[in-house]
Amino acid sequence: MKRASVVLLAGVFLCTAQAKDFEKESLALRTALHHDAGLELPLERLVDLYRERGRLGELVDLYRAHVVQYPGDPGGRAVLVRVLDVAGDPDAMSAARAGVEVFPEDGLLWYLLADLLESQRDPAGADALVNAAIHAASARKRVLWLGKLFTLASSEGRGDLARIAVERVVGSLDARTRVGLARRALDAGLPEIVGVLLEGFDDGGDPELGVEAGIVGARAGVASGDVEGVSGLLEGLLGRVSEDYWRRGELVRLQLEVAGSEEERAALIGGAEVAVLAEPESEGAVLEYAGLLEAAGRRREALGCVLAGIDRMPASVRLEARAVELLGRVPDADAAVRFFNDRLDADPSREGLRGRLAEALFLSGKMKEGLAEAGGLEVGAKLRL
Repeated sequence: MKRASVVLLAGVFLCTAQAKDFEKESLALRTALHHDAGLELPLERLVDLYRERGRLGELVDLYRAHVVQYPGDPGGRAVLVRVLDVAGDPDAMSAARAGVEVFPEDGLLWYLLADLLESQRDPAGADALVNAAIHAASARKRVLWLGKLFTLASSEGRGDLARIAVERVVGSLDARTRVGLARRALDAGLPEIVGVLLEGFDDGGDPELGVEAGIVGARAGVASGDVEGVSGLLEGLLGRVSEDYWRRGELVRLQLEVAGSEEERAALIGGAEVAVLAEPESEGAVLEYAGLLEAAGRRREALGCVLAGIDRMPASVRLEARAVELLGRVPDADAAVRFFNDRLDADPSREGLRGRLAEALFLSGKMKEGLAEAGGLEVGAKLRL
């Protein structure tokens, strides 16, 4: 009898300890959500905590009571909506609608409503997402929700909604965020939004950001068919960057892309060729000419241009890198063998090029020579074929 009492008492102590642990963890998680009702991990753990004990209904009732007791707390309403949603309770929708009626300037409640509407394929979800982005409490959430809005607006043919949101918030966005969002809008198929985001753009003394903004704007112009505007923009950008600027080739290729006719494209390529003839030892001129040739689908000629430039400027690291890049795109193993042999003759210590040479030899059918360069069968077998 005494032993049974001890066992019973131990069980009572264990249950009491477990209850205290439960309450302690529940309070900690609810406190975290009180400070930020949009947190993911605390909500997931809180729901799991109650669900594991079959008390999920109790958690719902707890937040229902909180909303009644504290009607001016938008965070409590947001957590209630989220708990109802996770519990599969159909009241989640009505709770979200009631939330935005009471707190029409709370971004999170609008986002939760948008999410619920979207899950039911209700087109009103996009309208709710506009309000979420406009009233977002942080820049991070605003960017996140605008990105989602761009995707949704594009799929539903509602670019007008994306424009409404962007026009409302663009003044609060910093330069880098505007460029990032402009690229996301472009990727989503909303080039018209790019213009809104980049209107009156100031790079804030960051020329790289200015070039990125120009390139995004140019691509948006191409997508919108504004050839004249893009041409002027690209001319301005090319006038601002040096010949050896790392993105100059991208700008030149865009310029070729927007050329209105074959005659204009030929004139651009011809002009680049003249520039090489005028300054044969200019890396920038060679790379620009090669970039235009490649953009026009003339990759073998582009490779020939770069290899000729290397003959004149054998120490050029940029030309060598461009040659290696083009050799990976032009199916000419013999040209690759000659190129890598020449480079290794100039500097036999470059083991990375020796591996490239072995690969080129294999591709050209010279297996024995390839294995010799690779240093034996075991090493050669590991090379990319």
